Amino acid sequence: MKANFKNASGQDWKPGVQVAAPAPAAAAAPAADNKSVDTILAGIAAQGDKIRQLKSDKAAKNLIDEQVKSLLSLKAQYKEVTGQDWKPPASPPKAAPAAPQAAAAAATMADPGSELSEKIAKQGDRVRELKSAKAPKV
Repeated sequence: MKANFKNASGQDWKPGVQVAAPAPAAAAAPAADNKSVDTILAGIAAQGDKIRQLKSDKAAKNLIDEQVKSLLSLKAQYKEVTGQDWKPPASPPKAAPAAPQAAAAAATMADPGSELSEKIAKQGDRVRELKSAKAPKV
């Protein structure tokens, strides 16, 4: 849970930590040309697909390495244009959550840091309770 909190908020979890709202992505890179960014993103996706296909076909390592270098070059171009490292898009959930879980997921989307912080605090309380009760390790 602490790792998830750090990924969501960008900071280590500590009791009582406050999470700042993330800045909008458009404000972070106003000078980026959307057409060139879209072109680079399409190239990254195509190159990634090509590498996955080569790997599934068990192509020669040197051929795969050439394609990986090309992919890294595209990612470097993306960083030049946007000022940020390229990150893969989040994969969609495999199954639709039930109605109560959907409300919790919506709350998490609004403020993922506070939800994770609460879960971490609850888990810490459980661990302390078990230790004080001298519960056997599983």
